[in-house]
Amino acid sequence: MSTTFRIDTELGVIFTTCKERVTDPEAISYLRAVAQHPDYNPIYKHLIDCAEIEIFEISADLTRSIAQKKLFSSRSRCAIVAPQDHIYGMARMFELQHTGSVQVFRDLASAEKWLGLDAPAYPPSAQAILSDRARAG
Repeated sequence: MSTTFRIDTELGVIFTTCKERVTDPEAISYLRAVAQHPDYNPIYKHLIDCAEIEIFEISADLTRSIAQKKLFSSRSRCAIVAPQDHIYGMARMFELQHTGSVQVFRDLASAEKWLGLDAPAYPPSAQAILSDRARAG
């Protein structure tokens, strides 16, 4: 699966990383898995990092459908990191159609700041990857 998540109960954040190829069936499976996870709480903040997606096959219909569902509490925030133009556009469509607090960013640092996270909130292994990516970028 190219979409993975971890729930940090201390921070109250769901960290999601999307890599390689992301499709409609995978997005549906991911949403079910998150909602069924024993640590899931709808008031948690959500950080979705789409920076490593190579192939994005999420339909506008699914985006609209997901945006209309109550996946999170109105008190939570969802930050989506999407540096690629086509993914950013689809994420903005989601943001505009969602009734909660969703914001789309081009970079991880801005998303973390908006969520009120002490950067970096990712585990040390991910921090090293992000640092390497920033140096190469």
